[in-house]
Amino acid sequence: MIFNKASEKLLLKGLKEGNNASLHYFYKKYYPRVEAFVLSNKGTVEDSRDIFQESLYRMYLKVKEDQLKLEKSLEAYIFTVSKYLWFNQLRNTKGVLLDISDIENHLSDSKPDIKLEMNNLKKLDLYIDCFKKLDRKCRQLLEMSLGNYSHKEIVGELKISGEGYARKKKNKCIKKLIKLAEKDKRFKAIIDEQAGN
Repeated sequence: MIFNKASEKLLLKGLKEGNNASLHYFYKKYYPRVEAFVLSNKGTVEDSRDIFQESLYRMYLKVKEDQLKLEKSLEAYIFTVSKYLWFNQLRNTKGVLLDISDIENHLSDSKPDIKLEMNNLKKLDLYIDCFKKLDRKCRQLLEMSLGNYSHKEIVGELKISGEGYARKKKNKCIKKLIKLAEKDKRFKAIIDEQAGN
């Protein structure tokens, strides 16, 4: 397959729709480079699979919400996200100390966009961490909303008294999530870094 912007759009459409052929192609085309990178940076094959899966999941979330803006190729995007996730995991779970210049040096193939992309990933990490702190009902409600369930389906599944109440509850949950994020010490650093772009 000759790879161009049109074929990338088809792949992303397939990812959005859960097309197995698209997923298979992502793994066949992009996984080997991620695996080689993780293995050469203190990781295992299992680590590389987890990182690649997380990268695809994050990309899926952006594609689903029509928020994926590719400045470079799809391959550069996946590789950049995977590198960031791996460095983050090294820092958090393996006790490896890295400073931002180490990460930027590794990500030099897409340096013009890297600060913006890293900032977006940091925001996503923050919101995921805050999401986990919400009560179970809020998490379920927001997950179903992101999953494009109708308010009627949400009411039935979560046994909420009505669609109007479901909308109000969803708004309250979103406000809680935002407040948790704003109280987190990482929030100001992310905003300051974004303003510097």
